[in-house]
Amino acid sequence: MSDAPANDLQPRVAVLEEIAASTRQTLAEIRNDMREMRAEIRTEMRDMRTDLKTDIRDMRQRQERDFRLLFGAIILVAIGLAGLIARTQHWI
Repeated sequence: MSDAPANDLQPRVAVLEEIAASTRQTLAEIRNDMREMRAEIRTEMRDMRTDLKTDIRDMRQRQERDFRLLFGAIILVAIGLAGLIARTQHWI
């Protein structure tokens, strides 16, 4: 009778070993997939940073150009108004 439980355990142990081997293989595949995803994410983040820096640089250039145009327009209007006031007051 003592042989019966031992014989019964061998198929169960074999199944458990097969499951363990399958699990090890699956975990190895998951690790490899994660490494690949990390590499892709790093590359994408690097590209996004480069694009963001370029966009910020372009935006600053546009802001500087817009400021110069606006400041020039304000000066031109001030000179025009000064000339108009001088003309209406008969200073010139």
